[in-house]
Amino acid sequence: MSVPHVLWETPLPPTPRRVTLDAYEEAERKAETRNEYFDGVVRAMPGASPRHLLLTPVLGRTVGNRLENKGGVCVYLDQDVRVAIPRSNVYTYPDGAIACPPQFLEKPRGAITNPRVVFEVLSPSTEAYDRGAKFRRYRTVETLEDYVLISTAEPVVEVFSRPEWGRRPTKGSMRSLSSLRWASSSRCAICTPWP
Repeated sequence: MSVPHVLWETPLPPTPRRVTLDAYEEAERKAETRNEYFDGVVRAMPGASPRHLLLTPVLGRTVGNRLENKGGVCVYLDQDVRVAIPRSNVYTYPDGAIACPPQFLEKPRGAITNPRVVFEVLSPSTEAYDRGAKFRRYRTVETLEDYVLISTAEPVVEVFSRPEWGRRPTKGSMRSLSSLRWASSSRCAICTPWP
């Protein structure tokens, strides 16, 4: 009887420790960094790049101000809001969201169930995830109308819209956001130059 030769052994990745939603929420309150919850598995979010740190406040000010000036039930929520994705039991942080009006869960605190628009500012460490698995999960949220990706590498904004999730890229500025359904009557949600 011959024994197969093993050229190398690849250790199996460790099985992630599963936690309850209550344990996640308790740990998140004390955490210095943000973490996402994936059906019992907690994943630390990577830190933001300098470019990312420059773009997110501009996004918040411009979208938030436009919505405020319109007066209405829609509000802009910054990167501290969590979005609940019930179909996959996920709680994740976008870089910004619009909800009309926001419907917050009791647990986890600060999570909304009804984003209309989700914004992600792309970084090299998050772009594949934001375009892939995270986008697939967001598409299951029934209230979501637009998914907006903002590049940190070049002045490009991509808007993916329901029902087919078609892509509308614009180069040169953040002006492509002006065509979204929630934009102000002047048809310009973000009219600032690229920071």
